Amino acid sequence: MKVLLVYPNVSMAVAPQMGLLSLGSALIAKGIDVKISDITFTSPYKMQKKIIDDYLKYNPDLIGISCRTMELPFVTCLVKSLRNIKHKNPKIIIGGPHMTFAKEELIGYCEWGVIGEGERIICDIVDAISTGREKYIYEFDNIVYIKDGKIVQNTLGPLLEMNTVPAPRWELFDDRHYFKHYALAIKPGAKCACSFEASRGCPFACSYCSNETLRKLYVGKGIWRREKSLSKLKSEILLFKRQYGLDLIYFIDEVIMTRDQRTADYRSTFKDLKLPLVFMDRPEYVTEKRAKDMKEAGAYFASIGIESGDDDYRRKMLNRKMSNANIIESHQILKKNNIKVHSFIMFGLPEQDEKSMQKSYNLIKKIQPNTAQATTFYPLPGTKLEGYSIEKGYWKRGVYPTTYYSRTYLQYDNNLKNIIELYCNLINSGIWKKKSINKLIEFFSIRSLVVSRLIYKYIMLTDALKSRGFIGTFKKVIGKLKNFDKK
Repeated sequence: MKVLLVYPNVSMAVAPQMGLLSLGSALIAKGIDVKISDITFTSPYKMQKKIIDDYLKYNPDLIGISCRTMELPFVTCLVKSLRNIKHKNPKIIIGGPHMTFAKEELIGYCEWGVIGEGERIICDIVDAISTGREKYIYEFDNIVYIKDGKIVQNTLGPLLEMNTVPAPRWELFDDRHYFKHYALAIKPGAKCACSFEASRGCPFACSYCSNETLRKLYVGKGIWRREKSLSKLKSEILLFKRQYGLDLIYFIDEVIMTRDQRTADYRSTFKDLKLPLVFMDRPEYVTEKRAKDMKEAGAYFASIGIESGDDDYRRKMLNRKMSNANIIESHQILKKNNIKVHSFIMFGLPEQDEKSMQKSYNLIKKIQPNTAQATTFYPLPGTKLEGYSIEKGYWKRGVYPTTYYSRTYLQYDNNLKNIIELYCNLINSGIWKKKSINKLIEFFSIRSLVVSRLIYKYIMLTDALKSRGFIGTFKKVIGKLKNFDKK
């Protein structure tokens, strides 16, 4: 039996999609023939054609699509096109976050929807189809389907134990995901990077994040916060390194430094690899001991979620209970231990006024992380803030962003939309950095959205050119011309 997994990567982020990689690896472990149709390196105008061509060439028995909210318009259009192919009637399953939290918008496009973790259920589905027991799929855990015009959702099966998940089959993805991985920009000179999963289940309950909703769905189904043994994780990393080489390890986990013993284990397990580690974490978990442990393990770069620099707002609206003092201290500890720090900030959150946004900007200025990133709030399906945004009339489903980095998609007045864009531009342009010229740029940017837009577009353009090597090449050419003149 053959299965085609579809990666509808409309954002074109260059990194393997770990959920699909895990699904494909689980199928291969069961002896199933699997391919991934990946549009990452395809022109936006040819993305749908690429998947259809892959389908016709491979002729699978089943198509599996993982759908995130931003990918919904593309996925629904794709499925319609697949259904219209003459003399073909592909069986389609759709899973991923949007099916889990907004199944009513997707279930009509497939035979079966899958909610929650999919490794076990996709193997069961394939086994049922290949052995002529397709009718029993409707009784499986984690399955969603339509019966008599109504949506039926089965109970969820137990949570997976991390050490039972098969080792990733990296070859399922195009090599460019490793040799052009977006994290390579973090470490000068790095040529090959890969994403790895060390744990599942965020222990926090932020109001804007779907993790809390998923945790509630899995109540009574096992331990929510699960950590892979570091010996297994190391074996996966070494497996990848033997196949491709490796200059940078990128952990996709929401948090890493959960306990003193865990960071001590990272230190003892990874110290001999001598590879830079990039990870995300929370201010509450950063301590001197844990930072030292992670540094010895190879920690090079840590991304810390701040989201708002307004203490009261952050606690009440976002359910993030750390203090500004804790945020500042966590950044200081990491920098003291020579771990570069990246800070996340959100603007355009419900009831967030200009004064509150100014506090966020001022906090970034005070912290002075190595880098910072601002995004505009988007109400993810199934989250508390989605419900709040709909109730207050700020939002209704049906609008899907193409970017989260500048203009808000919520129904605010134009003045507030401009303020949101202004503060995003101030952060993403790096104007908060302590440089004499930035004081002048900030002065004019705060007083003019047009100026902030121009600065932001200039920074984005130069960064894009740098990432593609154009600026470096240009400088080399100029240098050679100068040397030629001297000769």
